[in-house]
Formats: sequence, structure tokens, C-alpha cells
Amino acid sequence: MVLVPYVLVPPLSPQKRPRSPSPASEPSSRSPSPNLSPRKRPRNDKLVGGAVSGISKFSLSSSTSQTAATSTSNDLDEEERVADIFAEPEDAYFHLYSAYPTDELELPECFKETGEEDDGKPIRRLTKFSIFRKDDDKPFVHPLCIEEESASAAFCAAGWATEERQETDGEYESDDESEPGEESRFVVLDIIAGGLNKHHFSDEELDENVYIETEAAYYILGVPAAEYAPFYRRFRLCHRIANSVLNTALEDPLADYARWLDAAVEQSGLEQTESALKRDDVVAYILQAIESVAGSFYKLRKARLIKYFSDENKSRKPEHGSIVVSDMVGRIIKQHLDSKIFVHGKELVEESKAVAKKLDQQHKRHLDDPKTIKPGPPSAMDPKCYESVELDGVAYLRRLLSLAAGNHMSRGREMHKELTNALLTG
Repeated sequence: MVLVPYVLVPPLSPQKRPRSPSPASEPSSRSPSPNLSPRKRPRNDKLVGGAVSGISKFSLSSSTSQTAATSTSNDLDEEERVADIFAEPEDAYFHLYSAYPTDELELPECFKETGEEDDGKPIRRLTKFSIFRKDDDKPFVHPLCIEEESASAAFCAAGWATEERQETDGEYESDDESEPGEESRFVVLDIIAGGLNKHHFSDEELDENVYIETEAAYYILGVPAAEYAPFYRRFRLCHRIANSVLNTALEDPLADYARWLDAAVEQSGLEQTESALKRDDVVAYILQAIESVAGSFYKLRKARLIKYFSDENKSRKPEHGSIVVSDMVGRIIKQHLDSKIFVHGKELVEESKAVAKKLDQQHKRHLDDPKTIKPGPPSAMDPKCYESVELDGVAYLRRLLSLAAGNHMSRGREMHKELTNALLTG
């Protein structure tokens, strides 16, 4: 591909180029089912599969969390290396594409076809894409950030837009869409709030594509840009495993966990499934996907595989029973259980505050009124020094040195040293 210089040109505002409404964009009089796929439901409605967010709130066990941290360290290191590309904000992402962005509203007519009458918005495909946060010096973000931070941040996507094709989207590392075709256009898209859509159903079949939504269209995410792949890889793995669980539960409600795991590895090529299921983020994603979809399909909740994931990760109450310990441990525990425990609580805190306040007041009084420091008899070695000093009713002997104003500091230190030596040897 020939690289051409680029100039950062801000996209034209949609208000400046109004389009005449098409018949497909007219609101439909029919009441759509909330369970239809993006291909068949009115595109201006929210899709099945709400936000899969709050993954960090799931914590299965201490051992699970350790495994998760170990298994994702390589991805995190790779993300940090990729982020170094964006050390200069003005570089942004445009050097990845070497192309001028086309305004979304100025795409060719073939991009604007909506297909069936009630689609509402056209469906396109976005390849070699990246997702980033607006006005950020390190723009790459994980796809789930679109849902988790939509209330506080704005997100964009860049990539090559093509017409939507009917083939099933395969694993992105081996997808044949790595090079954009003749009808592709480089675009920079403003993603609407919460505009990440996934886990759609049509005629009780799962649409495994992931969509982002703009004001003008839906885009199926195809192959990520090579630089963005580390940010997309973990999400893609979670998404494929969750789809595999839902598909298996639909096709074979009697399938158990072992049968699903064997099929996932052999048929779907998900060799990482067994190790991935030890990670908190993967399990949390599956649980959220089940929760968001199973509510619309009652028979999914009755599937054996769905019950396995739901029951396996429920909070269980501790079992009641006798606790058996050794004799030594029993004697130690008995001593503590038989003794009375006193908790001072607020009284102890208030007492500490009172002492601290008193010390602060004394210190302030010394600074405000030097007369509160009472010197003792003058020193025999130097009348400008004192043998002792009384401070707050306490007499300090010799170790406290008091000098009158003037250039006597060095001489005073010498006298103090001589006095100390005399006391030590005397």
C-alpha cells in the first residue's frame, strides 16, 4: 500500500449536510420484539444484550484472582508497549491508516442501503479498526469501556468501512478481511453512548457479531488493526466463549459442562477455554451474558449448562457444624473466650484528641509569651548561659541551651561541649 501524507481534517458536522429522510428511516408502526437480531429488528431501538459491565466487582476466590493476574500479564505488557506509540497527542491514530477520513454522511449510496424495510439504519462492516477515547493522549481502550464509561467519556472508532456481507465473521486473526476492498472508505466514527451491542437473537438463533452504533448506522466489528489487537484480544475471547455457552444451551438443553468444554475445544477451536475459565473477567462476562439474554428466553434458564454456571458461582452460606481443634489451640482459645473484653471506642479517641489539643495550646503559649520559660541561675562559665531552665513546671538541667540574641552560637556550642565533657569525666 502506498503511503500518502495526511492532514488532520475534522469531520463535517451532521447539521451542515442534512439528508432527505428515506422511507426506511420513517418510524415503523409495528411494535418490534426486543429479541430480534440487529439484522431484522428496527435499528433505532435498543438491542438485546445490555451492558456487560462491572467485571471488576466479581471476585470468585483468592486463588482465582491470582490466576487471572498471571494469565493476563502478557496482554497488559503488550498494551503498554502499544500505548508508547501515542506518546505525542498530535500523532493520534492517523499514522496507522495514511488516509484521509471520509465523513460518514458522505459515503457512497451503496453504503446507505438498509436491506429489509424495518431495518431503520444501514448495517456496515468495519475492518482494521481501533476504538479510542476522544481527547486523550493514549486513545486505545477496551471495547467494554464504551459501556462502563459512556456517562463520563466519549468514544470513537476508526477503520475501513465496507458494505455488510452475509458471511459469518470468523476468528479475526485469520479473517480474510485484513485488506480493505475497492468499495471501502476510511472513516472516523462517533460512537453513541452505550453503543456497543452484542449477543443478539433472531428466530432463537444467536447472532455472534459485535456491533457499534453511530447516529447514522450500525457497524459489525471485523478485523482489528494490528496495533489495536492486544486491546481487543481478551474481549474477543470472552465474547466467543460466552457465545459458545449460549449456543450449546439453545441447541442441546441437556448438555453438561464436560460435554460443552470438549465441543468448544474440538469444534470451535477455543483451546484456551479451560485455562480462561479460571480468570475472573471471563467468568464474569459469561454470567453477565447469561443474565442479559436468559431473561428473554425462559428455556435457556432451564438448560443444564446455564444452571451449572449460575449455581457454580452463587454465594453459598457457610455450613453450620462443630469446629475441631488441637488441645493446645483449644486452651489458647478458651483463655480469650473466658476473659472479658472492653472496647473503649469513642472515649479513647476523645481522650487522645484532648491530649493533642493540650500540647498544641502549650506550644502556642511558649511562642506567644517567652516569659513562660523561666531561666535558672546563670552559668559560672558564662553569665549569658543558664545552669537550668523551667518549662511547664519541669526543670531541664544543662541539656537545654539558652543564648541571648547575637553572634554567640558557635561559642555557646563550644561551651556546651566543654561542660558535657567535664560532666562525663568528672
